[in-house]
Amino acid sequence: MESQPGGSKMNLPRKKRQKRTYFTSNEKGMVVNVHKYVKQTWPTDEYPYKTRIMGKTASILGIGVDGEIVWIML
Repeated sequence: MESQPGGSKMNLPRKKRQKRTYFTSNEKGMVVNVHKYVKQTWPTDEYPYKTRIMGKTASILGIGVDGEIVWIML
């Protein structure tokens, strides 16, 4: 018996960072169209902060705002 608990003896491969994927031209068009829609339908009693509009657009499309090229496109 071993005196100390040990983990698995297998060496697992290191997790690599995923490569950044870019949007296709169709996806870019969708982002722009959804952004325009969100901006047009934004409540009039609320100031249209760009960060909030971007967050709403990203949540509708199911993409992340951080690290994406959404900021660059708009």
